[in-house]
Amino acid sequence: MKRQTILDLKNFKLSKLKEKEYKHLWLLLYWIPYLLAFGALERIFIAPYYKPMYSHLDDLIPFCEFFIFPYLIWFFFIAGATIYFMLYDVPAFKKTYWFIIITFTISILIFCFYPTCQELRPTEFVRDNFITRFMVGWYKFDTNTNVFPSVHCMG
Repeated sequence: MKRQTILDLKNFKLSKLKEKEYKHLWLLLYWIPYLLAFGALERIFIAPYYKPMYSHLDDLIPFCEFFIFPYLIWFFFIAGATIYFMLYDVPAFKKTYWFIIITFTISILIFCFYPTCQELRPTEFVRDNFITRFMVGWYKFDTNTNVFPSVHCMG
């Protein structure tokens, strides 16, 4: 059984964003200030000191390069949930996005006043494969700073 879409994007134009049917899409604009703020904290306003987040349980967890796959799936999950709710369940979309806006904004504020890091990344890899080579590049892009609270857990 095919589910009927609530939001019809076939006739969508930016000029229609003020109409009730499309008004909720304004919430997507949150990503612009969030990504700018997060990027600025990561690349421009670098804290002089980061509080390491550590638990003795961390020592029991071995490094596994294959964990990058569930980690990256999170990004696709957020995008997929956004598209699904946007098309099929507008009230759930609004609820989800207000939750994201509030929790991600609180996270940015915490990162400003309580910068954190995790020091669990290996300096060299035991194995040499396409995943570990990918990880070297990923670590340059995705730093180990501003890790608490985890936006992955909240999102």
